[in-house]
Amino acid sequence: MAFDAFGGPLGHVVQVRNPPPGGGGRHIDVAVIEVPASMTIGSVRASSAQANDAIVVQTRKGPQLTNVLAYCTFFYASLSAVTLADVYLSANGVTQGGDSGGPAWLGRRHEELVGHVVAGGPNTRCVQDVQQQIAKIRSDPGFASLSL
Repeated sequence: MAFDAFGGPLGHVVQVRNPPPGGGGRHIDVAVIEVPASMTIGSVRASSAQANDAIVVQTRKGPQLTNVLAYCTFFYASLSAVTLADVYLSANGVTQGGDSGGPAWLGRRHEELVGHVVAGGPNTRCVQDVQQQIAKIRSDPGFASLSL
C-alpha cells in the first residue's frame, strides 16, 4: 500500500525497481502505484524546469515553494552516500525526512509535473526528473506488463 503526504491510503504498489547503490550505469528508483478507479487525477503532463523557475514541492507540511538552482545528470548526495541521476537541485531545503516521493510541480497550477523528491539536506533538495523516470519505466523489462 502507498500513502499520500498526509498518511492517507493512495493505492497499491504494483511494481518497484530499486537498484543497489553504486555500480555502473544510470539507475533510477521507480515505483508504480495503481490508484482506485474512483480517484480523480486531473490533467497532468510531464514537464521540464529551467534555472530559477519556481517549483512547488508537495511535503507532509503541505506545498512548499522554491526555485530550481541547477540540473545535474548525476549528483553525489553525501548525507545519503548515494549518487543520483537526472536531478533538479532546489535553491533551499524545503522538505524533511519522509517527504521522498512527493511531487514537484512547475509553478503553482499542479498541471506540469517536473519530478519527485528523492533526497535532500538542510540547504537543497533533489527532485528527480519525471521524464527520465517515465523513460526508465518504459525501457525496463520489469515494467513491460504496464501501460502508461
